[in-house]
Amino acid sequence: MQKLSDFKRFYFKDKTLQTVGKNVFVGAHGNSIRALVKHIKQLSDDEIMDVEIPNFPPLVFEFDEKLNVVSEYYLGK
Repeated sequence: MQKLSDFKRFYFKDKTLQTVGKNVFVGAHGNSIRALVKHIKQLSDDEIMDVEIPNFPPLVFEFDEKLNVVSEYYLGK
């Protein structure tokens, strides 16, 4: 998961910084979504092990202009 986590962190920072002010959908599953959520929420390796991420409904994060999380919720709830 470490290599995947490094890739997701790089991709998230590189590509997401170009989308400030826009809606972006990132589809992933399994370890790839866990790595991304770990990075977004700044969780430790131990903390991410206790996080349940269902397949549906989609998990939504809203960010400010500096990419700080301002809201987190499941779509439709």
